[in-house]
Amino acid sequence: MRRALRFVFWGLISVVALGGALFGYFVYSPAPEVPQLSGTLTKGTIAVGGLKRTYLTYVPRGLAKGAPLVVVMHGSDESGARIRIETGYGFERLADERGFAVWRFVLRSKLLPAFAQLRR
Repeated sequence: MRRALRFVFWGLISVVALGGALFGYFVYSPAPEVPQLSGTLTKGTIAVGGLKRTYLTYVPRGLAKGAPLVVVMHGSDESGARIRIETGYGFERLADERGFAVWRFVLRSKLLPAFAQLRR
């Protein structure tokens, strides 16, 4: 019995230590360095169901006509600008390398009730 309690104790200590290390890593990690990108980032708006929506587009310099468009979706309570930073500008880097445009819809969670009404 004593051996089982010791095993449980050290297991809990390990889980707490791992959780603390992961928390420290994600909370205190520095923002990624902004890369030198060839294209331009443009902010635009579009009206959907009478509501104004904002979006971000990134188009690499010299993008061929008819090039693919990658639509980046973010999670709840995120924004297009924030996901750029969280991914380390990965989509823009890939767009420069592979030749495609990137489109991000900027949505805040406070707008979700408006989307629910649009679906009715």
